Amino acid sequence: MKKPAIGLGATASLPTRVAEHLSREIRSGRIAPESRLPPETSLAAELGVSRNVVREAISQLRADGLIYVRQGSGAYALAPQDSKVIRLDPLSLGDADDLGQLFELRAILETEAAGLAATRMQAEGLAILADALTACRARNEPATTASPPIWNFTARSAAPPATPIS
Repeated sequence: MKKPAIGLGATASLPTRVAEHLSREIRSGRIAPESRLPPETSLAAELGVSRNVVREAISQLRADGLIYVRQGSGAYALAPQDSKVIRLDPLSLGDADDLGQLFELRAILETEAAGLAATRMQAEGLAILADALTACRARNEPATTASPPIWNFTARSAAPPATPIS
């Protein structure tokens, strides 16, 4: 068996390729929102794959927010703009510009998430943050996410609350 050439990257698995095909069909409108996808057996025959491959592709599409499944009825397409999932293809991050754009996206999302967390923070969380900032000053280091006191604060504040937040 030949080894793959170095630098060519990984080839997508069969279920991923089927999911990408169906995703293109949904995004292009060839499969309309709220319409039922063909049954697994029909898709398997049409695409020349097994039902297990189709099932796994359906699971991927479901995770991507492009379809929903009604037990006993089948899989139905959702409008692509209604998807709440951000999916990044690691193979498309090939150069510095792509990585720069990824970091810009992260900065936007993380800044907004931090702002939301700050507005929702209760007295206990504020006390923990104050302790972390004091620890940073005592260590004479900037209060960044790379700083152990801030890292500990972030980990503690990301943990599920003991009581539901209302």
